[in-house]
Amino acid sequence: MYDYYCAVRQSSRVGGELDSAGDSISAPAALSARYAVLSLGRQRYSPMLVAICKGQDASISSQIATKMAVQGIQEEAFSCYEQTPAASLAVAEHAGDEKLCIEIIRASFKRANQQVHDYSQRMLSSRAVCCHGTMAVLIGRHISVGRVGQYESFLWRAGQIHRFFQPEPSREAISLALSCSIGKDKRVWVELASTELEKSDVVIITTQLFSEKLISRIKMVVQSLGSLDEGCCDLAEFGVEQHWQSREGSLAGLAGGDSVVFMLRAESPVIDLKDVILEE
Repeated sequence: MYDYYCAVRQSSRVGGELDSAGDSISAPAALSARYAVLSLGRQRYSPMLVAICKGQDASISSQIATKMAVQGIQEEAFSCYEQTPAASLAVAEHAGDEKLCIEIIRASFKRANQQVHDYSQRMLSSRAVCCHGTMAVLIGRHISVGRVGQYESFLWRAGQIHRFFQPEPSREAISLALSCSIGKDKRVWVELASTELEKSDVVIITTQLFSEKLISRIKMVVQSLGSLDEGCCDLAEFGVEQHWQSREGSLAGLAGGDSVVFMLRAESPVIDLKDVILEE
């Protein structure tokens, strides 16, 4: 069993473009992402939930979708945890349980998708009410990550970086039948990946798409990592910068330009002196 330390940061930017007179036009950056990081129980090693959802732009429709999706994920995750027998939880929280992790992720995304899709159908909006999302559940030493969309998650282990999700040749065929956005259709396609954590592992979950620049930045940040908070801030700012560069600094770059990064590190457990005294 390890102790886990985590941090999460969301970055955005205010900016604009030059008008015909050469004066700067600025506007506030609208946030298109929401996240939740919480424990599903009250014990020291209770399961941890991480949920990050982001709209395709910063429209009201996307903001509604992300809010509803994160809320639905939290509600269903708590429901799954509370319905799990106490004896099974005791074993899972000590040794880890891939099956329970995956069950929570699948059920949570299913509920989020249903809630957003039902809302979209009631509103009859001309804009799609949908979003992308990544979710992780940590039980004991076991972590499972699920995603709807293309946002990347990584594992840093022994000086090497690994992607949780590898490109699948059949993904294009699957996407023709199933939705790759939360709320877009009645069904939702969830990609899943799992691993057993080892000491000094670092998990990075982002709202960024895969790129070699992102890989290089993560390597640089983790190799010189002071604190998880500093690492999250650096990578979140990097995500915003990459978004602006892709939009060439125009006002269009404000749409969905915020970036969320979550980091978790596994360390040896800290001895509880109270427990030691009681045992003696």
